Amino acid sequence: FYNATRWECGFMKSSGLGSTCSKSNLLVALMLLSILSPLTFSVAATDGETSETPPPSYELFANIDDFNAMVGKPYTFFEDGQPVYSATRHFKQGWVEEGRPGVEQFIDWEPVPSVAKSNTKACNRYSVGDQATVPASGGSVSATVQKTTNTVAFLVQDGRTLSSTVLNNWAQTWDQTIYPTTTTYFGKDYGDGRGPAPPDVDNNCQVEVAIIDIDGQYQIGGYFAPGQASFREIIFVDIADAPLSWSKVILAHELQHLLHNAVDPYEFLWIDEGSADMAAFLCFGVSSTLTGHSNAWTSASGTSVRWWNQRIADYGGGFMFLMYLADKLGGGAAISRLVADTATGGIGIENLARNPEPGSTAIGITMSDIFANFTAAVALDSAQGAFGFSNIAMTAGCVTGYICRVQMSGYRDEWQSTWVSPTHELEGWGMRAYKFAGGTGAPLNLMVQPTHFGVAGTVMAKDASTGTWTMSKLRIDSATGAGTGLVHGFGNTTDEVWVIAWYESQVTDCDYNFASCGITTGSYPTTDIVVQAGLITDPAEVDIMAVTQFDRDEDSLDDSVEIELQVTSNAFFEILEVTVEAYVNNTLTDTVVFDVTAGNSIPSPRSVWFTPPETGYWTFGVEIRDVTGELVDQAFTLPLSLANMEPVASG
Repeated sequence: FYNATRWECGFMKSSGLGSTCSKSNLLVALMLLSILSPLTFSVAATDGETSETPPPSYELFANIDDFNAMVGKPYTFFEDGQPVYSATRHFKQGWVEEGRPGVEQFIDWEPVPSVAKSNTKACNRYSVGDQATVPASGGSVSATVQKTTNTVAFLVQDGRTLSSTVLNNWAQTWDQTIYPTTTTYFGKDYGDGRGPAPPDVDNNCQVEVAIIDIDGQYQIGGYFAPGQASFREIIFVDIADAPLSWSKVILAHELQHLLHNAVDPYEFLWIDEGSADMAAFLCFGVSSTLTGHSNAWTSASGTSVRWWNQRIADYGGGFMFLMYLADKLGGGAAISRLVADTATGGIGIENLARNPEPGSTAIGITMSDIFANFTAAVALDSAQGAFGFSNIAMTAGCVTGYICRVQMSGYRDEWQSTWVSPTHELEGWGMRAYKFAGGTGAPLNLMVQPTHFGVAGTVMAKDASTGTWTMSKLRIDSATGAGTGLVHGFGNTTDEVWVIAWYESQVTDCDYNFASCGITTGSYPTTDIVVQAGLITDPAEVDIMAVTQFDRDEDSLDDSVEIELQVTSNAFFEILEVTVEAYVNNTLTDTVVFDVTAGNSIPSPRSVWFTPPETGYWTFGVEIRDVTGELVDQAFTLPLSLANMEPVASG
C-alpha cells in the first residue's frame, strides 16, 4: 500500500480527497505509483517532518432524508416567500451523537513547525478542471472544479451545470467580502502566513464549496458537516438553490459554522447560531429574515438569550448579544478571541470582558453586569457608552426591514393611582422593560415582585436637562426576592425612567433540555413577575411613640431604656433604613441599623432596647433613609438620666 499524500501537482486521486493533477502529470504520477506501490512509504515534509494524511472518509453521520425543518435554520435571506434552511444543525447533531469522531485532528491542528517558524506556507491548491470525490448523504459523488481563488475552490457535481455568471459572482464576493469578513471575526491565525483562516488539514489552503444535488429547490440550501472536518475544509450548497439571488448568504453562513467548529466545537448553540446570523449581517447587511429573527426576540424579550430551543427568537437573542459584544469589546478581534476560547457560554464571555481589546467600552466582567448593560442597550439604544449599539441602526417600533429595540412590557404616564402591571413570564436570562413618564416632581417608587428568587434589575433614569442616563440596580430583598427602586425628582430633574428586570436562573447556558445543563426533570427555569410604580406624594415619617426607663439591677437607678417608634409611608410599598443612635454628653456612643417595610399609610412599629456603658445624660436620635440613601425624616428624645448597670458576677 502507499501513503496518500499531496504530490507537487495535488492529491493523488486514490487519496479520496480529489485529484488536482493535469493529465500529463497524472500519467507521471501513475508511473511512479506503479513502481512504488509494493513499498510502504511516507513523503517527508520540510525539516524532516512527515506529512500524514488521514484515511479518507465520506461519512456525514446523518442522512439528509431524515432532515426536519423544525431543527434547521432558515437563512437570513430568501425569496418568493420560500424559506431555505441550513442543515448544519442536523449533521452536527448526528456527529455529536456518534461521539464527535475526528475532533482531536482538527481542533488541535497546527502547521508543521517549519511552516510556523518561517510564517510561510506552500499550498497545493486546486485548479479549474481538477476532479474530486465529495461526500453526499448516503455515499459520495464525483465533482469537477469549475472556479477557484486562492482561498476557495467551487466544485460542481458531474452531470450538473452552474452558470459562469453565478460562479464568477460568488468568487468575487468570496474574495472581497465573505472570506475576509468571516475569518476576521471567526477565524484563527495559525501563524503560517495566511492570517485569520480555517485550519488546513488537507494542505490546499482552500475551502471546498461542493455544489451538489441535495433536495431540489428550496427546503435545504446548504450545510457544513463537522464529520468531514478532520479530512478537509468543505461546505455544501444545493445546486438547485445556487442561482437564487441571495445564495451567497449560504456561503457566509456555512463558512462561519466551519470556522467556529474548527476551534470550539463544544460551544453552546445560542452563540454559534447567533454568530451565523452575525456573519450574514456583516457581509450583506439587514434582510427581512434577519429582522424577523431579531424582532422575534425584541418583541418577546422574556424569551431566554442563553437557552437554545430552536425558536425564531433564539436566533434573534443570540445575534443581538453577539453584536453587542462586538460593538463594545473590540469588533472582529474580540469575537475571534471569544470563538477561539474553548471555555463555553457565559464563562467565555466573562473571559473576554476581563481582557477586552484596546479602546473597548466597559460593560462589566460578570454575566450579571454584562447582561445589565446589554438589556439597557437593547431597550434604550442610547449613544451613551454601554447603553446602546453603534453597529446596528435600531427603530423604536418593530417594522418590516428594520431591527427594533426591545418592546415595552408596560408604560405609565399618569399618576392618579398606583400602577400595577399584568403578570409577565420571564425565562431564565430573558428580560422585560417598563417605561414611566409624566411625573410631578415627587419621587417615583418602584417594585418588581417575582414568584422565584433570582430576579435582578436596574432603574434607568434620564436627566431632563442633559439627556444623560444613570443606571442604578434594584435593591433585592433577601427574604422575598422582591426588587425595589426609587427615583427622586421624577418629572422635574428626571423626565423618563425605565425599569428593566431579568431572571438570573441557576441554569444558564443550555441546548434544548439536555441533562448537561443541569435539567433532569421539567424544562428550563421560568418565573412570573409583577411590576408596581407609584408616586410618593408625602415623605415617610418616623415618630418616637414612647420611651420607657427601667431598673434592671434593682438598685433604684434606671439603667436601661426601651424606645418605641413607628414608621409611616403613603407609598404602596417602601423599604426604609432605620438608624438609631445613642449619645452621651453630645458624643455618639452606639448605633443600630435595621430595615423597615412600610406602605399604604399603615404604621410599622418597632422597639429598640439600650443599656448604657456609663452613667450620664443620654439622648437618642432616629433617622430613616430611602433605598437611594437619601435622608427622609428624623426624631430625637429629650436627655435621659441613665446609670451604668451594677456588674454582677456570673460564676
